[in-house]
This record gives sequence, structure tokens and C-alpha cells, in this order.
Amino acid sequence: MAISTDVYTYAWLQNNTSDDLVELWRELDAPTLEEMNGEYEGTMIYPKSVEHARIRKTEGPGEWFGKAFAPEPTGKYPGQGYNMWFMPNGLVRTMRFAGEVNDSLIDGRPSLMGYYAAFLSHNKDNGMTNEVRKLRDGLFVGIISTAVDHAYWGPVEAHSGRGHPHAFLLRGPIAPWRGVDDLKVDSAV
Repeated sequence: MAISTDVYTYAWLQNNTSDDLVELWRELDAPTLEEMNGEYEGTMIYPKSVEHARIRKTEGPGEWFGKAFAPEPTGKYPGQGYNMWFMPNGLVRTMRFAGEVNDSLIDGRPSLMGYYAAFLSHNKDNGMTNEVRKLRDGLFVGIISTAVDHAYWGPVEAHSGRGHPHAFLLRGPIAPWRGVDDLKVDSAV
């Protein structure tokens, strides 16, 4: 890694643009699946954070809080994860993804990949992936992209075959892995 990671704080990262954080993400290395074990607080980056919050509050499942990861096999994948959402009655754990360290769909370097297509969710048909890289212990930069033109995430770029990547941040773990609330809703494909 060519950068000094000790100068970055979570608050400083939150005040950067998504494009700046994607450029930082390009310089980072993938965490291991084993070290990403638990629930992580997350932050969406402006301007997608505003639109994402509006859509999720009106269409559900709530305001995004973060993600969880565990080296628990699912299907052909060695790990899995889920998203956490604020609701009036507490956190909801749903919207699973399969996980593994694999080559990035954006730059070809290793990332902790999250594949939504492995589960029955509204993201299963759009090719959405999350790609997480480690800034330092407890602090991670991730990106979201899709494989199809998407009303919210944007069009696919010709040079990559993916939508423009949008950054998010994770810190933690802040709690142990608990699993999703309803396995019927979050069943495998």
C-alpha cells in the first residue's frame, strides 16, 4: 500500500466526495474474510446518501445503518453478510449477500466482494456488488456498483461494464454477527 493510513479519521472520510473515496479505495488492500466478522456501522457518502435515505424511508426497509460479515459459507461462497436498517422499533437485519475475497469488478485487484444475486432480494437481478477494502484496523472503504443501467445507481459505463462506483464507509465491528431477522425473506436463490 502506497499511502499512510494513520492520517485518516472516520469524520474526515465522511466529509469527502464519493469520487475521492473511490480513488482512495483503489489504493487499499482487501481485508481477509476472517477479520470481517461482525456488524459494522456504515456511512453513505453525499450526494447518494440523501437520495438513498429518501428512497429507503419511503419504500423501506428504513434508514441504512451498516453491514455485517461472517466467514459462514453459503452455497459456493465462503462467507456472507447482510445490511442493517433503522426502523422505529429498532434495527432490522435483512438484504443478504454472499461474500468472498476475489478480483474487483472495477479495477481487478482483490476486494472483499458482496454478491446480492445469491439471495432473493430486490438487488438480485441488477448485478449489484459491494467491494470492501481496508484502510486500517476497524476502518474500511467500500464501493457499490451494478451491472445494469439503474434509475438510482446510474448507467453502466462502457469502459468497465459496471455502473459508476459509489463509496461508503464502514467502521467496527461494533457488535457480533447475529444473522438476518427472517430467513424466509432472505432465502438463497
